[in-house]
Amino acid sequence: MIRSACRATDGDARGGDAAARHRQCLPAMGYRLAPDISFCDPGGQRIFLDVRNDRYFAFGAASDLSMTRLIAGESLDDQDVSHLTAMAAADILIATADAPRPACCAAPATMSSILDRDDLPSPPLLATLHAAMRLRRAKAMLRHTSLAQMVRRFRLAKARLATAERSATIDTALRLATAFQAAARLVDALDQCLPLSFALAHRALQHRLPVDMLIGVKLRPFEAHAWVQSEGTVLSDRLDAVQPYTPILAL
Repeated sequence: MIRSACRATDGDARGGDAAARHRQCLPAMGYRLAPDISFCDPGGQRIFLDVRNDRYFAFGAASDLSMTRLIAGESLDDQDVSHLTAMAAADILIATADAPRPACCAAPATMSSILDRDDLPSPPLLATLHAAMRLRRAKAMLRHTSLAQMVRRFRLAKARLATAERSATIDTALRLATAFQAAARLVDALDQCLPLSFALAHRALQHRLPVDMLIGVKLRPFEAHAWVQSEGTVLSDRLDAVQPYTPILAL
């Protein structure tokens, strides 16, 4: 599970006096999402992830309706402008001179899982121990490092791979997936998807295997989950473990 909890809030309530000052000095034509803010609709309620502050949140009905109108490009009334201005004052939106529309998280498709194969090999002991070491390191880093820093670190590593020659094969993906699956059992991390995902994703990049790390959410009850996939094939979970979740952040 991801560390943060989700709570409902109304943008106009959060802005306060800062929102009033914002209305006076920012006659903007549009808004875009602030850095480190993303959102999705997992089924009837829009959920936001604030990476910088390591939290999930949802708006109350009135503010959420204003956000819906902004996304749809509809005309905004004074109440909508008040709500959106408060969101900007709370560093959720950024006022712009043009009229962009915030968009849901754009995530790559998830089509299969390498761990659903019937012929999964047993990973070599050395590979499992190496994965366990990396998993313990990721757990320790998450205790002392912010989620935003971890996200930036992964993005930088992935950007470096984009300029390098990609040489990994499906055999590499299979070895990594089985090694980290065994390591998660070894260090009691089967229910700790975030350190597992960061550890596996970084190791995959070191092997020049292109991967995406996704964080998804679901409602009733609210839950969040992270996983790693390569070209639509999940490496860190079985497919049925990730299918209930709607991606809210794709790295």
